[in-house]
Amino acid sequence: AEGEAQPVEIYNRPLVSPFETVTRLYGMPVPTSVDPTVFLAPFFAIFFGLCLADAGYGLIMTALLIWVVRKMQGNKGAMVMLILCGITTTLAGALTGSWFSDAIQSLLPQGSGVLKALDGARQSIMWFDPMTQPMTFFLLSLGLGYLQIQFGLFIAFFHNLVNRKDVKAAVYDQLTWIVMLNSLLGLGLSKGGILPTGLASVFGVLAIIAAVLILLFSGRDLPWAGRIGMGVFNLFSTVFYGGDILSYVRLMALGMVGSGFGMAINVLVKLVMGVPYAGWFLGALLFVGGHLFNIALSVLGAFVHSLRLQFVEFFPK
Repeated sequence: AEGEAQPVEIYNRPLVSPFETVTRLYGMPVPTSVDPTVFLAPFFAIFFGLCLADAGYGLIMTALLIWVVRKMQGNKGAMVMLILCGITTTLAGALTGSWFSDAIQSLLPQGSGVLKALDGARQSIMWFDPMTQPMTFFLLSLGLGYLQIQFGLFIAFFHNLVNRKDVKAAVYDQLTWIVMLNSLLGLGLSKGGILPTGLASVFGVLAIIAAVLILLFSGRDLPWAGRIGMGVFNLFSTVFYGGDILSYVRLMALGMVGSGFGMAINVLVKLVMGVPYAGWFLGALLFVGGHLFNIALSVLGAFVHSLRLQFVEFFPK
């Protein structure tokens, strides 16, 4: 009817459709916008996996959810999404060497053949240990954040250029920021000696050109006084972009907190195992109960914070 909001439905391929859960929690896109599901799906799964980053937790989570999906009726989208996140959790845990935190190294008898075999296998597929190389995890989190924010700007750029045929919006609202942010990054890397120092002047000129265009044309529909004021405010938004990228450090923080909590559980298990007669039983009970509690807590944190990164950092771009 006249004046009635046009209803919206979204459709995606089977591998992507479970992540419609995230999109629908936020709210359906308007008909002239973009369905973000296919774009957020890989990021959400990777972020979730890094927040847990434990192969043992991932295997338990995946197995349990597969059993739940086989038993449940109705829409299974959210459960299937979490199964895919369980797979990324297993991969992230294997790459960071975490199997029920440090259970292999701390609970198996030192010098035993089992310890040597399992620890050797663990290290053979491990990329880095977050507890001894936290800066690697830190830079990985920042890199993924920068990548997703740039990806969001490119989606908006092509949507304005191809779908909306709004060349001015594509150039002044997205392309200028793409050039600006990448020029600032290139300038920093050049000054830091990671890129050739001769490129610093090139990146500096590109950043200045982008800044002038943002200053003059980001508020292009306003009178000149308002245009300059809006341009100054938008240039200041460079700080907000930096804050958005830093927000992705929560991936490292959650991953390391979960691992640290798991290590604390393993220390308690080792202490309890020294109790005469009932030590092994009490240790096993504490190991299962403690790690199940850590899984539940970590899954909740991973879901909430991966969701937040999509809603607050990615969607506005």
